[in-house]
Amino acid sequence: MYLQNDLLMGAAEELRHALAENAAARGREWAIRVGHALSDVEKILRQHAGEIPTGDETLIGQERALLPSPGIERKADALREELQDLIDNVRMLRTELAAGRESSANSTQKAHTLLHRLDKLERAEVELVQQSITPDIGAGD
Repeated sequence: MYLQNDLLMGAAEELRHALAENAAARGREWAIRVGHALSDVEKILRQHAGEIPTGDETLIGQERALLPSPGIERKADALREELQDLIDNVRMLRTELAAGRESSANSTQKAHTLLHRLDKLERAEVELVQQSITPDIGAGD
C-alpha cells in the first residue's frame, strides 16, 4: 500500500505541475498534458483499488475474533467507496478534457478539487492503518 501511495502522490504532483503551467499556454497542449497526468493518476488509483481487500477478503485474526473491528471495517468500506468515486471523477474529467467540453478554468478547478480529495484519501488511509494496529481499550476507561 505504501508503494502505491508514493506512486499516487508522485502522479498527483505531476498533475499539479501540469495545472500550474502558464495561463497563456492553456490551449490544446495544456489539455493534453493534463490529460496524460490524469491518465497516470487513474491508472495508479485502479491499481491501488485492486490491492485493497473487500469485505469478503478481509482476514480475521486468530487470537481475537473482532479483528478488524466493525468500526474499522465501516471506515475501510467508506474509503473503498471514495476511491471508486475518485476513479470515476478522474475518468470523467479526462473525457471532458479530451472532448474540449470544459474551459481550462473549469477543468483546473475540478482537477484541484480532485487533488484535494487525493490528499484527504491518503491521510484517511494512514489514519485507518494506525487505528487498525492500535488496540482499542474501550471508551470511557
